[in-house]
Amino acid sequence: MVRFKPDSDEIFVQVPQPDGGGQPSRDRILHRARVAGGDGHELILELEQPLPLEVQQNVFVYYEQQRKFMQQPACVLELQSETSVRLETTADAILAESRQSYRCGTLVEDIQARLGSEQGCEVLDVSQTGLAVLARTTYAPGSKLDVSLTFEGEPSNGLVVVQSVQVPPGGRTRYGLRVIEGDLVQALPRIAMAVQRNQLRRRAGN
Repeated sequence: MVRFKPDSDEIFVQVPQPDGGGQPSRDRILHRARVAGGDGHELILELEQPLPLEVQQNVFVYYEQQRKFMQQPACVLELQSETSVRLETTADAILAESRQSYRCGTLVEDIQARLGSEQGCEVLDVSQTGLAVLARTTYAPGSKLDVSLTFEGEPSNGLVVVQSVQVPPGGRTRYGLRVIEGDLVQALPRIAMAVQRNQLRRRAGN
C-alpha cells in the first residue's frame, strides 16, 4: 500500500494544466490545502480555494516529511464540495527538489523503448529508479503507463508514472518517468550500471 506520511496537515496540490498548444504546462503552480482526514492511503483535503478538478484526474501533492519537501502522485476519487476533495495516492513519494539518483545519458547505447502503445521511443537517460524518453504521444503528469525497455537484446517490462513533461523544439515531448512496478524495477539498476561502465570504457579508450 502506498503511504502518505506528512509531518503536518499542511499540504500543496498541483493540478497539471495544458499550455497554449495543448501540451501539459511546464509551470508548477502549487495550491495550498489542509489534510482533513484519511487513512494514509486515501486522504481528504480542504482546499484554500476551488480548483478545476474532476473525478479520476491525476494530480500531485507536496508536503514536508522528516524536514524534506516531497512529491507524491494521487488520483481524485470524489469531489465532496467546491473545496473538499478525496484523493488516493498512486505511487510512493519522492524528493520534490532533486533527482533520486544519478542518471546516465544513453544516446549512444543500444536501448529501445515502448511507452504506452508508442513503439520506438528514444531513451535519453536512465537511472536506478527511472528514465527519460522522447515520445510523440501526449501524456499528463501523474499518468501511469506500461513501458517496455530493451537493452542489449534483453526486454524488461514495467509500469511507470510520468513525473515531468518538457516540450522541446522538434515535435516530440520529453518525459521523465519513474518505474513503480514490474521486472523493470530490478532490471533498471543493472541497465544503469552497464551504461555507466560502457561510458567509462569509452572515455578510457577501451
